[in-house]
Amino acid sequence: MASGARRPPRPERDPAPAAAATGRPVLHTRSGPLPLDSAVLVGVLNATPDSFSDGGRHLDPARAAAAAAEMVAAGATMLDVGAESTRPGSAPVPAD
Repeated sequence: MASGARRPPRPERDPAPAAAATGRPVLHTRSGPLPLDSAVLVGVLNATPDSFSDGGRHLDPARAAAAAAEMVAAGATMLDVGAESTRPGSAPVPAD
């Protein structure tokens, strides 16, 4: 979040009834159940300054949010947000 405040977890929801009844695989997320019985398009948003794929284009929270909205509008069902570099020797992101 742009303010730096941590978002509270979403309330627990029941699994998708059809998925539970048929035994289809379901990924339970904070945003709700995501059925995995067909292909899922995942948008990848790198928010680190040393990202190998985009060179830090999404450091500004507003720009990152706009890019995420574009991915969802283009069909992404799930977003993978990279917020800490895994580059060898990179500094860890502080919790605060």
